[in-house]
Amino acid sequence: MRFAFEEEQLRFRDSVRGVLERVCPPSAVRTVWETERAHDAARWSALAELGMLSLLVPEHAGGLGLDETSLVLPLEETGRAALPEPVVEAAAVAVPLLAGLEDRAFADPWLGRLAAGETVVTVGCEPNPWVAHADAADLLLLARDGEVHAVPRPNVALTRVPHLDGALRLFQVAWTPEPRTRVAAGPQ
Repeated sequence: MRFAFEEEQLRFRDSVRGVLERVCPPSAVRTVWETERAHDAARWSALAELGMLSLLVPEHAGGLGLDETSLVLPLEETGRAALPEPVVEAAAVAVPLLAGLEDRAFADPWLGRLAAGETVVTVGCEPNPWVAHADAADLLLLARDGEVHAVPRPNVALTRVPHLDGALRLFQVAWTPEPRTRVAAGPQ
């Protein structure tokens, strides 16, 4: 049994590091601390072009169809660079959640757009009242009372919550669960 990363995974990590050095230098992170919005479409697009956002997206939805192990080293690099983008929320949480939904007609287009860097998806789960990067998201996957709801950003009210990390944007999200927004319930 081998407990080491494959050579290809190590090369991909190095590629992610190189891209992040170019699109997210320390000066860019410092700038985010001084602005209202952390999300940068150019950084998001660069990550998508590299394939980072599509690692866990199933192949039938335009992704690479890999497993979580392939995401470990790239996520370490995003932490190393202090990347102020919702990569964990989107690539590590939202993608597997969307991929596991029974409603392929709903999930696959979102997965494809996310893999291509054309959209931002973030997640929120009670009892935590805050959602990271909700201001940048086109879709929020919100869990409440044993259900998951897919709520477009225009259908929520956001209140920014101060945070010690000036690059992290936290929001209290006010929304109303509706049958049409419910995408999963119970054991799903």
